[in-house]
Amino acid sequence: MRPGYDFAAEYNLYRTTNGVTAIEDLHLATISASLVNKDGTYELINDTAQSSSASGADWTNGPVVVEFSRTANANVPRGEAWIELSVYLSGKKLAYPPLPVFVEPGFNTATT
Repeated sequence: MRPGYDFAAEYNLYRTTNGVTAIEDLHLATISASLVNKDGTYELINDTAQSSSASGADWTNGPVVVEFSRTANANVPRGEAWIELSVYLSGKKLAYPPLPVFVEPGFNTATT
């Protein structure tokens, strides 16, 4: 992730039930993501709704693309961070481990 640039990353979400790991069908889910500092004590980017129509996303077959705009991440400090997903399906919150990212030095005036 580079501050001042749009960010998108694809994650496959799996669920293990009775020792069997399978791709989670999330086409009816509501998904949001936030970026938190490496200690998980505060948000660097507030909870942001994610879209099943994002380029590369296929929520029926598992891939979720997490996107943060360059405006949202313009002032994120360099270093380790975590993406935390909030996934709700049929009124129930599904738990997934946080996803590590590294924030690289960047330019806040990028036009990509």
